[in-house]
Parts: sequence; structure tokens; C-alpha cells
Amino acid sequence: MPDSVDDAPASSGPGGRVPLYAQIRHEIRAGIASGALVTGDRIPSEPELARQFGTTRATVARAMQELVYDGAIVRRVGSGSFVASAPTLTRETVALDTGRVRSFEQQAAETGGAVTYNLVGFRPIRLSADTAAHLGTQGGQGFLLERLRLLGGTPVSFESRIIVDALGSRIEPDDLVRHSVHAMAARRLGLCIARVETTVLAALATRRLAQLLALPRGRPVLVREHLLIGPDEHRLAFGRSFYTERFRLTYVTRNEEPGT
Repeated sequence: MPDSVDDAPASSGPGGRVPLYAQIRHEIRAGIASGALVTGDRIPSEPELARQFGTTRATVARAMQELVYDGAIVRRVGSGSFVASAPTLTRETVALDTGRVRSFEQQAAETGGAVTYNLVGFRPIRLSADTAAHLGTQGGQGFLLERLRLLGGTPVSFESRIIVDALGSRIEPDDLVRHSVHAMAARRLGLCIARVETTVLAALATRRLAQLLALPRGRPVLVREHLLIGPDEHRLAFGRSFYTERFRLTYVTRNEEPGT
């Protein structure tokens, strides 16, 4: 069953049937590939495309969203959508130094990026057996933090963390839209993050994740799973950050003993 009315397939000839938003996306890409549309050309507006294809603006918006994500077009507030130039196809990069414990936000700042947040949710939850095991507890309550991280106003990752009750119960609303979990631990408990255990894996975007990160469902995402550990092996938070494929993480390692 289609996810929505606008996902219902439309005819593409005897070779098969594809969603109408995909046909719109394909036609614009074909115009760019053929040279009919060149860098700086204005793309017809959403109402114009909706009339042309006999569909809704929501369907057109989905096609345009994917074209923006792919770097084929760029949107300018108050002006419309235009064929992108090559510089818009570059990837955002943050160098992560694995030799020191610092937050993503700190390291992004050092490479000239300013991280902002869109809060998705923050609420108390009952810990599952698996999460309790990661956090070294026998169960009980924790807090689920979900928010988008943005660089230059563009969503680059979705953060989903379960925070222990001792920290979560002290977090203020202002923390949720201004500070990393590392900073929250320092501000609210006076604790630094002494160690971070990280696992990196790949996944495909679920419907919800695709909506949050403004990318097509099923698109590959990079996943960094973190366990944040304070002094005396005090476990403070466990969760995952999901990164879009536009984003590149460059890891930096150092030899602590020169000449070896």
C-alpha cells in the first residue's frame, strides 16, 4: 500500500509504473542533463509544476525536496528554485580527533561550523532491558532526547539518546536547543565525559528518519552509536546519531609515542 495518496503510482508507459513525484524529478534532471536547463536557470514554481503534471503541490514538493538534497537545484527564499552550480555539490566535513574526548559540536566549531538544533522531543521513558544493560542499571526511568543537528541551517544528523535519570531530570529547556550532551553533563552535574565508546555502522533511512532529515526513504545513512561515560565509569547516555550521505566524517588519529 502506498505511504500516502501522493505515493500512488502513475503510468510511465508499457515499461512499468512509477510514482508521479519521481516522474517530475526525472523530467527536471533530464532537462539539466540535456542542457535545456543550465546553471542559474529558474525551475517552474510548485503551483506551475502541479498544474503541468495535474497533481498536488505536496507531490511536487517531494520531488523538489529530493532534487535539493541531491544537489541538482538550490532554493532561494523569496525567489524560487534554480539549477545548482557545482559548489553546491560539495560535502560538509568535520574532522573528528579520536585522540581526545570532545563533542561533535566542539569539533565542528574548530573547523568553522556552528551547530544549531531543532528539538524533536524530550520525555521520560522506562528503560528497556537492552538500554539498561548499556547504561549499567537494573532498569528504571531515563529520558529520551531526539533532535536534529544543523550546520549552516542544513540538517546533517538526527540525534537520539537515552540519558540517565540523574542527568535528564536536571536538564533545563534552554539546554535542549543550545548545548551538547557533553555540555549538559558539565553544566548540570559538574561531570566531564571521560570516555566515549563508539560503533559506526550503516543503515537505510526509515520513513520517519527520511522525513526528519529531508531525504528519500531508503537512502543510506551513516550511524554512530555512542556510550558516554563520566568519571568512575559512571554511564550517562547511550544512543545513536544518524548522518545524511552529504556529510563526511574525517577521523584524525595521533601516535602518542613519536618514532614508534
